[in-house]
Amino acid sequence: MPWHGIRFFNSVNLKRNMKTNIFIIGLSVGLLGQALAQTNQPGTPPEVTNEIPSDALVTKLGTVYHEFRVERVEPAGITISYVPEGGGLGMEKIPVNLLPDDWQQRYGYDPEKAAEFNLDRERALVQLRTQMAANALVTKLGTVYHKFRIERVDPAGITISYVLDDGGLEMEKITFDLLPDDWQQRYGYDPEKAAAFELEQKRAMAQMRDQMIADEQAYREKRAQEEAAEEAAKKAAETAATQATNAPAITDTNLPAPPLPSRGY
Repeated sequence: MPWHGIRFFNSVNLKRNMKTNIFIIGLSVGLLGQALAQTNQPGTPPEVTNEIPSDALVTKLGTVYHEFRVERVEPAGITISYVPEGGGLGMEKIPVNLLPDDWQQRYGYDPEKAAEFNLDRERALVQLRTQMAANALVTKLGTVYHKFRIERVDPAGITISYVLDDGGLEMEKITFDLLPDDWQQRYGYDPEKAAAFELEQKRAMAQMRDQMIADEQAYREKRAQEEAAEEAAKKAAETAATQATNAPAITDTNLPAPPLPSRGY
């Protein structure tokens, strides 16, 4: 085939390819336009939990919870799960008196029932703490010690060993003023005796600390004297070695001549 024929054939193919590409591009643009049109259309409103007509809960303190769901309802409040701004999932219990008025009416808020519910719950917590105290030591600060053993008792408190959560063993002294009242009565806690004991302990610790400081100072002074003596001995040895090096060697040539023998006259 002549060269111009090949050129004409390539031009025809090029035009056909261009038409095909234009058709594909146009089809893609059309499909993309339909997708965007569907995206911009108003979507289905989010599922409303418990027939709540809003997608956000705003408390009387101004706290806003988005994408929430009511998990539990009690006379004293509601528990919700919600999506925090940073993502994830959060749980929060909101007292009923902080809910909007329409929410309070929706759930039949009764202040007396709410107060009674809170009182019953507090009694249940006290009972639970009492049960826990039977198997553990719970201080007045709320610290709980499991699997403990009393190692020592003094007028100011007790020293216990206990098992840590990771399985290790720890020792700690707990003063009587932090122990439950029944523990104080059991060990005859006397605040005056405890204060006197702690004062005596502080004096003994101060005396021990002063003695340790004095012993340390005496050791340092003794060590300084020893180091000074060692340094002096070292310098004396170096001086003697230097003098021995610089002294003339004794040979036959520098020895004094022997006396002449006597001739007998």
